[in-house]
Amino acid sequence: MTMSEQRRADVEFVRLADELDCASLPAALRVITCSIQQAIAFERVVVVDLCDVTFLDSAGITLLLVGQKQASQAGVSFHVRLGAGPVRDALAVAGLLGYFELVE
Repeated sequence: MTMSEQRRADVEFVRLADELDCASLPAALRVITCSIQQAIAFERVVVVDLCDVTFLDSAGITLLLVGQKQASQAGVSFHVRLGAGPVRDALAVAGLLGYFELVE
């Protein structure tokens, strides 16, 4: 799993790449949680970019659900960028495409 964070004007931008599974879950959760905390402090939104994720299992789906819940409880907008491919497919199969606010 490759992770990067960027802060732009009003956005906490988290880019995840490669495989998002149980092995990468703890580190990815720390990054997303930190981004949510920064978003609270500086009145930003969070965008999680998953376009370069090549594999997503139930741990990855859990990561997104936990991130969405943390953000919602804190009053922070949480957006997901999917692109085409395995992440979109996994969320569609799980019936969760409509659960997240998607951005292009």
